[in-house]
Amino acid sequence: MRAAFEELDDYLQWKPGRKEGFSFDTGTFRRASSFTGPETAQGVPESLKQDFAELEVPLGASPEVCKAAYKKLLKIHHPDRHAGHPGNMKKATEKSARLNTAFDRIERWRQTGKVE
Repeated sequence: MRAAFEELDDYLQWKPGRKEGFSFDTGTFRRASSFTGPETAQGVPESLKQDFAELEVPLGASPEVCKAAYKKLLKIHHPDRHAGHPGNMKKATEKSARLNTAFDRIERWRQTGKVE
């Protein structure tokens, strides 16, 4: 049973060094020949690494995982939740701005295939 789950895991996720696997942006399995540009083993441009880290999700996480993490973190760091303390409100405003930027960049990359 364990071997079957590991095989399924291999199919659904890229492993470092693999050139083929499940594409999180299109939801399909793609072969090594369809990869272009300087990308990580997961097909995600290296320039988005910090954006995925900002959302506290693994590099190449699915759109659903990214959206759930974005909503969860934005709920925690929303400036209105920290309105009683000016210092915390400023930090929350900065954090929510970084979260918005990271999520927007990831979504734009998924839609257009370009990183700006």
